[in-house]
Amino acid sequence: MNKAMKLTSVMAGLLIFCITAITWFYPLSFPSFYKSFDYTPDRDFTADYKKDLNRFKKVYEKHADDFTKRQTSAVLSFYEQDWVMQNKAVTINAGKLEQILDTTTIAREKLLRLTVREEFTQEARQYLLDSIRNLSSFEEAIKDIQNSEWESRGDLERYLKNLQGSFHNSFHLFSAFYETALKLKIQY
Repeated sequence: MNKAMKLTSVMAGLLIFCITAITWFYPLSFPSFYKSFDYTPDRDFTADYKKDLNRFKKVYEKHADDFTKRQTSAVLSFYEQDWVMQNKAVTINAGKLEQILDTTTIAREKLLRLTVREEFTQEARQYLLDSIRNLSSFEEAIKDIQNSEWESRGDLERYLKNLQGSFHNSFHLFSAFYETALKLKIQY
């Protein structure tokens, strides 16, 4: 083999190695082949979250059909996303992030509709407004991840774990709103 062939082979091998390393360490970056990575939700979180969600659903199912319940139906789909509910890895890519963002936006819009269509106590209204603010922050965090092309795999996983915690807090705020609003309706 002549020197030019050896140099070309070494350079090609080095290029393949670099792109493979970038793909692994920076999965959403421009040169990455797949532009995705697998995220496994925290098992303890998932177990606790499922218990809380099932407890909420029991309260929700007993509630009479009204505007609040119909809006809650759409919001519930937000809180039942697979990237939070599963104990196995979920592939996170641009499409998945867009789906999470769209679901978040829909849930926030449903809650905004409640602010103008229903009468709530001051406490319930505060929980509702806190839920809306929380979802707005959640949307911004998803957008930050979408725009984090050069974040490492470890950073992206940490961001999603933090989002998972925010997700749980958001659910607690929403659950507190719903249960407080339901108490008002029971009193009448």
